[in-house]
Amino acid sequence: MCSSFFLKAVMLNLAILIQMNAVVSGLNLSTDQIALLQIKSRITDDPCGVLRSWNNSLPFCMWPGVTCGRRHQRVTSLNLTDKGLVGSLSPFLGNLSFLRYIILNDNQLHGSIPPEIGRLSRLEILSLRNNFFTGEIPANLSGCSKLRFLHLSPNRLSGRIPNILVLCRL
Repeated sequence: MCSSFFLKAVMLNLAILIQMNAVVSGLNLSTDQIALLQIKSRITDDPCGVLRSWNNSLPFCMWPGVTCGRRHQRVTSLNLTDKGLVGSLSPFLGNLSFLRYIILNDNQLHGSIPPEIGRLSRLEILSLRNNFFTGEIPANLSGCSKLRFLHLSPNRLSGRIPNILVLCRL
């Protein structure tokens, strides 16, 4: 009887651990999916229909322009170059914590570059070339400690180039 109780207790603890792991994994996946859907919500025109499948009909790692890592199934790249997208960038972009590449060249994106991008410590490439971004380059891009390529022209940016970027060899 004692061993039966012990076995049940071990099995119950194991079941709880498995459920907690599933919840944590689901939270990570949901965080990325929510961020991508928030990015989509800021797009006011999608003439190529590239974001049409950004919904629950497919796993987000299969959405056009999105690449995920094999091990964690987290978003590592967002590449929507030359899709004719019109709109602004969502601050939720900063929630894609595994993101290494943001390439949104040759669209009609406008507004400011969200300072939340500065939270992306794994970011290596930020290319927003040939859009209509305005305002200043976020000073906190220094938080992108692995940034090695930054392309922001031509846009309508103004103000000073943050000191941290002047000193960097990008």
